[in-house]
Amino acid sequence: MQEKELITIIVPVYNGEKHIARCLDSLFAQIYSCYEVLVIDDGSIDETATVLEMYQKKYENLRVIRTSHKGVSHARNTGLQNALGNLIAYVDSDDEIFPEYLEVLYQLLIMHQASVSVCGLQHVRTEESALPLKESDVCDLGNYEVINPTDFLKRMEEPFRYELTTICCNKLYKKCLFTELKFPEGKIYEDSAMMQDVLCSASVIVETDRKMYLYHRETIGITRSAYTKQKLDEVEHSK
Repeated sequence: MQEKELITIIVPVYNGEKHIARCLDSLFAQIYSCYEVLVIDDGSIDETATVLEMYQKKYENLRVIRTSHKGVSHARNTGLQNALGNLIAYVDSDDEIFPEYLEVLYQLLIMHQASVSVCGLQHVRTEESALPLKESDVCDLGNYEVINPTDFLKRMEEPFRYELTTICCNKLYKKCLFTELKFPEGKIYEDSAMMQDVLCSASVIVETDRKMYLYHRETIGITRSAYTKQKLDEVEHSK
């Protein structure tokens, strides 16, 4: 049986005392066993550090790096620089993932010798955990498709596809895709700027229709706040 590869889950957080525990609970419930959680505390001034210390005492595969407040792009870049795994996943600190999230994305990646595996999103509007009470079958890879990067990116123009394609948090990547790339700091929609370059450099992309990433919409954060001029950054990235 092939030995599984180490996956690093990178979680940037800023003032996340109200929701980071919910996120971490979903990460440490993963069926896939060979992973580390790397939290980048982006200069939080609330009780985030206290919550993280409590989880560090409980989980040996949790690492925390604290930085001054420089934004989510800097936090993600810091995570990349310090990741021990050759595979990378991103999870926002106010979101959740299904227990089989890593297992399914890893199986798809290995089976098809892909550079990126992708799953669907569920948008939820609750402060509470929205994970199902019963775990799904870990062998259920869903209906999936092997796609070349050009065709995958073309689908951004289809209804409801832009977000699925351009965010970084519903995907598992080979770390080598980021060797020459960094998240652009000072931008709000840094996912859009990065994803087109990252996906273009992939060999093969495999996408399942299973919606295993829970995207919580109630949180007011750097990418989920009201309109500002900075959000025109997204228009720039989509050209």
